[in-house]
Amino acid sequence: MRRSRLLIISLLVALISTSAFASGVLGVFQGRIVKASRTDSKTQERWVFVQSRSGAVRKVNIAQALVEYDEAVPASQRHKNPAESVALAAEVRITAEQDRTADGSGDWQAKRVLILARSPAKDKTSPSKGLTATFKKRAGSDQR
Repeated sequence: MRRSRLLIISLLVALISTSAFASGVLGVFQGRIVKASRTDSKTQERWVFVQSRSGAVRKVNIAQALVEYDEAVPASQRHKNPAESVALAAEVRITAEQDRTADGSGDWQAKRVLILARSPAKDKTSPSKGLTATFKKRAGSDQR
């Protein structure tokens, strides 16, 4: 009886620890979008580059993410489809999971995008020079 109980406990511990390692690393990134791509119809990918206040830049695929507005965004500034507000200079908080792929790329796949502030109208057509210059400088280090 004692051996069977010990065996069951061992199997449960092994199962729980295996499932914890099977999922990717979870990360939360907050900052301004410094570069965004349109959805690729072949691969269903939509990449954004989020720059934090400290200057770190993360590349995240948001194609499958749930996009929502923060409650601090006024109703007058919201689109019916929140994904339309994911544009240059928008301030966002992204919760993403890191892929575990055979090639070791470790790309970030967003689960949720929270829009904290929409981009100003002037920033939709051209980002500020500071964001562009910082992005160009750091983009090479984030690419694999």
